Amino acid sequence: MENLNHLMVFFAKNGLTSSEANHQANMTKEVCEKIARDLESTSSAKEILIYDNNVDIDLDSNHRIDNLEDICKKEGELYAISAWLREAIKAKEILLKYFNDLHWSLFLDSETESVSYFTVEQPIEPNYDPIFVTEQDIIGEMSIADRAEYLRCESIAAHLGKKLHSRGLITIIRKQIQKFIPTRFHSLNNGNGVKDFPVLRKKLYEIDEFEKIFFSLQEEHRSAEQKLNWFKANIKNEVTLRNAAITAKEKEKYQDEIDQYNIAIRNWNDEKSKHDQKITILKSSAEERRLRKIKEISELKIIIPEKLQTVLEFVKNYK
Repeated sequence: MENLNHLMVFFAKNGLTSSEANHQANMTKEVCEKIARDLESTSSAKEILIYDNNVDIDLDSNHRIDNLEDICKKEGELYAISAWLREAIKAKEILLKYFNDLHWSLFLDSETESVSYFTVEQPIEPNYDPIFVTEQDIIGEMSIADRAEYLRCESIAAHLGKKLHSRGLITIIRKQIQKFIPTRFHSLNNGNGVKDFPVLRKKLYEIDEFEKIFFSLQEEHRSAEQKLNWFKANIKNEVTLRNAAITAKEKEKYQDEIDQYNIAIRNWNDEKSKHDQKITILKSSAEERRLRKIKEISELKIIIPEKLQTVLEFVKNYK
């Protein structure tokens, strides 16, 4: 705690309460103001106008103060008692605020009481986050032969599929052969104007020949696609089986972790509850000491130094 003993110079068991001191400080201020007004009414001379018929007219309100020296000294003493009272009131306010703002732990008995901080780490709740197998994982486990066959079927199915599509190269050529026209006309400017010239169209593929190509490619595509689907089905089934096994295993593991966590968190909560109860008891005891200290300070009386006693009596009796 901060050493505030220098503020205790204003206090004792007997003296003025804060409200009494404040009242006397206000009274002292009023007396000082009245004395100041009286001092303003004196000067080095008083001027009187001699008017006709020997009529005297005062030109000012100046008058002699017989105890001028004593009044000037008393004014300084009055400001001294006022300063003492104000400083004492302020000192009590500082003391009250200081002890009211202190952390409660500073009011513990240092020999028998101490604050222990709860340092037990809170258990962390486990997460259910299993790592599942993907189709790429299964593909990555294939043998060299199976992996090559899988890629071959995938490539053939994709590329032949494009060519055999309704807008694919092979299908378009097949339709053209089926509707083959041996001749056609082509417009051309021969220098004497535009004229239609016959165009002889030479067939590159015979219909029977191309039909064999078409159906052969179609069969190749169907075979590749069928085998590719077989691969994909097996891969998907393997993923499903493995992930089902992973799920079962991870759920069992997770449940064990949750059971352990629930036990750990209950123990942690019990320990923390015991600690919090202890702190509550300590805090209650400390707050009682704080209240007693504040009450003690509140009941302190403001003493009046011996040299200022006569000044305070002067204020009380001043009219």
